Amino acid sequence: MSSGLFEGYRPATQEKAISLEEDDGVLIDEALKLWGIVTHVEPEDDDYLILDYPDIETGEADSASMYADLTNKKVQEGNEQQQ
Repeated sequence: MSSGLFEGYRPATQEKAISLEEDDGVLIDEALKLWGIVTHVEPEDDDYLILDYPDIETGEADSASMYADLTNKKVQEGNEQQQ
């Protein structure tokens, strides 16, 4: 994650995809270091979610299908000292 990219957000935590909500920052693809801000979460079936997000760096709209129990890095807006 680039320095200053998430200014105003709490430090990254590891969370299951099922816990993602709108406005959460999430690491979509670790290999590509692709982060997005969730704009919509929709269950695809019992095991998968569809996340809509704009790419943080390009603003390009995209979506991803993600296993609901997958653990991802997530950031949320708020004071960095809150937990």
